[in-house]
Amino acid sequence: MGIAKIEARLGRTDAALKPAATCWPPRPVIRHYEYFAQLCFQLGRSEEGLDSLRRAVRANPNDTKIILTLADTLAGQYQTDEAIEIYWRAFDRTEDLDHKLDVVRKLAELYLQKNQFDRLLTRLQHQEREERAGAVQIQPQRQA
Repeated sequence: MGIAKIEARLGRTDAALKPAATCWPPRPVIRHYEYFAQLCFQLGRSEEGLDSLRRAVRANPNDTKIILTLADTLAGQYQTDEAIEIYWRAFDRTEDLDHKLDVVRKLAELYLQKNQFDRLLTRLQHQEREERAGAVQIQPQRQA
């Protein structure tokens, strides 16, 4: 990682990315993916950075932090449709109400950009109905 930083400072893009891309540990952790992605973004290689974040999400599908990092990055790069999809994945994986509200706020911004706010409301209403139906089915089983 140190060599990659030095090469990046010297303006040698390919030389900076090569050690960062080849020095992965046998089981890379999220910080390796994030480091490589940030390096790619700094060097103007956005697509490679996004690919690194996507690999991190595939390697750690239940880690909402990395999912949100990918979604935020996609939204910042105006890849709205994919960002919305990834935010919904984060919404489904988190149980904490505050985190869910944060995700809904971000989703609202993106849906407003696309002039499709009604779709957000519809999807949230469908999810609420499904959750209520699931809660009703659980109640009779507990009484038995």
